[in-house]
Amino acid sequence: MEDRKMEWKAEYSVGLREIDDQHKELLSLFCRVTDVLDDSKSWTDVHYRIVELRTFATYHFEFEEALMRMFGYPEQDRHGDSHKQFFIKMAEFEKHSILGDVKQDMLQFLFDWLFSHIMKSDKAYAQHILSGATVVQS
Repeated sequence: MEDRKMEWKAEYSVGLREIDDQHKELLSLFCRVTDVLDDSKSWTDVHYRIVELRTFATYHFEFEEALMRMFGYPEQDRHGDSHKQFFIKMAEFEKHSILGDVKQDMLQFLFDWLFSHIMKSDKAYAQHILSGATVVQS
């Protein structure tokens, strides 16, 4: 795994401050999961950090999806599907954390997912909004 003490870089910005701030928090939570594993903490500590990450991810994804609906982003269904896939993986994480069996490849998945999702999917909807999309009237 590349440097797990990853820090936010300007190139990760999607150009929407609130979303960037939420992405920074997701990165911080990913790092906390990694830290608790590196410190050989108990399964309860690991499980707690994973639940903490899932809880914040739920808030973040709901926020993103509301923005996409508000601005009529044409790929919102596909984007929402990627969020659902993330939660399927998170459920697996939670199960394995209770069993005390969280693997490094799962951590790699988190970091890979975060950065590929931000750099592709999130930048695409942000560009849609920033390019002058208007609020959709219902």
